[in-house]
Amino acid sequence: MGKGESQPIPEITPSVDYEIVRHGSSGEWGSRLQEALKIHVDGKFGNDTEGVLIEWQREKGLAPDGIAGRVTWQALGLIA
Repeated sequence: MGKGESQPIPEITPSVDYEIVRHGSSGEWGSRLQEALKIHVDGKFGNDTEGVLIEWQREKGLAPDGIAGRVTWQALGLIA
């Protein structure tokens, strides 16, 4: 390409990967949820995480089920 010509921009595919996490879950997605909710991060989805998630879901007008699924992850801005 000559000077001043732009390079084609590669197509960007939004992330759609996620795990459903609920009380008793643990691991990376539990940690991501806790980080997004701005609470203590240990990756373990226990009573505290569930309570904060239910309240957050209620505040956002989501079904307050205490489960982080596709709709919750999208509302948190962590998936497309």
